[in-house]
Amino acid sequence: MMGVCFECLVHLESRGTVRSCQQAVTAGMKIDRYDYPKRLA
Repeated sequence: MMGVCFECLVHLESRGTVRSCQQAVTAGMKIDRYDYPKRLA
């Protein structure tokens, strides 16, 4: 099973912030990017 990196976070209107690699897509679902703070190099 994948999904241990937390780099695929998205915000779903009905569920909040989830990992996109662990969420099935359904018709009419509203998905927004989750912009987590950028890491300093």
